[in-house]
Amino acid sequence: MHDTASERILAYLESRENEERDPWVCDDLRIAWMTVLHAGRGHPQPFVEACYRVLGCHPATLAAKLEARRHALLGSLYSAVVLSLPPKKPCQTERRTRPCLVTRAPQKKISGEMYAQTSTRAAGAD
Repeated sequence: MHDTASERILAYLESRENEERDPWVCDDLRIAWMTVLHAGRGHPQPFVEACYRVLGCHPATLAAKLEARRHALLGSLYSAVVLSLPPKKPCQTERRTRPCLVTRAPQKKISGEMYAQTSTRAAGAD
């Protein structure tokens, strides 16, 4: 049997989905599984296809759809719940700095005779 990389990935994702208890993580794993499947079949937008099949909407509209659902479920409590959430951190660009240069003391060169002496001392310590 010829086992391709995508088949191994599909098998892994399927096993993780079967073991998972959290339904939201299961949805994510199912989307990942379908994305790999559609990519392997040459679909032009495998992630979008998978989102439509699992969630029923385009990934770009998912946040608005979830927000509308929360608003519909909570009704008048929606504003109280949303206002009680902690504020999000502002988005910041991560700047890379040069790594700290550590200066090391020059190491002494050990001759063969000195190396033999140190290695026999270390062996004798056992």
